[in-house]
Amino acid sequence: MRISPDSPTMKLYQEFTTFNFYWDSYTIEERKKLNKDFMQKLYELG
Repeated sequence: MRISPDSPTMKLYQEFTTFNFYWDSYTIEERKKLNKDFMQKLYELG
């Protein structure tokens, strides 16, 4: 099974890897907001 780079799942995965890579550069408030946004998008994907 191939996953299209434009699929919502792949875009979310790319966002997640970027989020992890730059984790140390975020403040605690930014981390909380980004984590909340990420979890919301994950929930919406099902």
